[in-house]
Amino acid sequence: MYSASLFSGAISGLLATAITSGMEGKAGLASWRWLFIIEGSMTIPVAAIAFFVLPDYPQTTRWLSPEEKKLAMFRMARQNISSKTDATEVDMTIRQAIKAALLDPSTYLIWFAILMLNSAASFNTYFPQIIATLGYSHVISLLLTAPPCALAAILSILNSWHADKTGERYYHALIGQVVAIIGFIISITTHGTGPRYFACFLMYQVYCSFGVLFSWVQTSTPGPPLKKAVVVAVVNIGCNIAGIYTSYLYPAEDAPKYLPANIANIVFACACMGFASIHRWRLGKLNKQLDQAELIDMENEGIAIGTESKKLLKRLQIEPTYRYTL
Repeated sequence: MYSASLFSGAISGLLATAITSGMEGKAGLASWRWLFIIEGSMTIPVAAIAFFVLPDYPQTTRWLSPEEKKLAMFRMARQNISSKTDATEVDMTIRQAIKAALLDPSTYLIWFAILMLNSAASFNTYFPQIIATLGYSHVISLLLTAPPCALAAILSILNSWHADKTGERYYHALIGQVVAIIGFIISITTHGTGPRYFACFLMYQVYCSFGVLFSWVQTSTPGPPLKKAVVVAVVNIGCNIAGIYTSYLYPAEDAPKYLPANIANIVFACACMGFASIHRWRLGKLNKQLDQAELIDMENEGIAIGTESKKLLKRLQIEPTYRYTL
């Protein structure tokens, strides 16, 4: 989803270039009006098709074979998703799910991490304005917005794929922000057109963290499905608070360096890494507690899942074999 958003940034720049340079005055309308009409109308048939094409759940996905449906369900059960066990099959009302989600520290740590990430990525809204400070014409500036978006989309897919392949989240979530911070610093410290445009490519790598962090939401709250749904909703709604205050970061008089904005972006990225670090430390501590409980049960009762483990599993609402992804 986030890679598609980045690709749309690249395509929309090219599309905007074509429309603004060739549609001015057509049918008596300004080119910016045609931009709204064409790009807006394209979403309607796509939305209608998506309603019928997007799958809801493995069992109801028509284009999966019976074997593929079973494999998908097996993978979900292994990841503690909607599995039917005493630890996770808890009858919850919506009120109880909201309470459970809001009492879980993971909700806040991952929420604040993504909120800070979303804040650091706020330059995307003003990217055409930033590119315009390079001194090129309006059409060329729109064209120059496409390559950084396209590269970020490709690297985002690769980073997320590798995170999934290795089963690791923390370092994959941090690498894009480290690169983006370097881009923000270059943008602050140089006047050259080439280095400033190169900095834009680095800044956009902050988006490589989105897919990894949002997948971390799922594995950090592996309890009852209703609780997980609340956590996902809280994180998605909460991280968009960034749009309220970041809209004031790019006044025209700060061009071309946008010093306050870039300093704020560095602080946001560092804060995101800080929350992610605390989150990883906490999940690692929980994994050690789970391992320790199994050792105590083996010594006292001769079984891995005994009294101590069951108490911990019930509190965390996870499967006996589940361990948090770090």
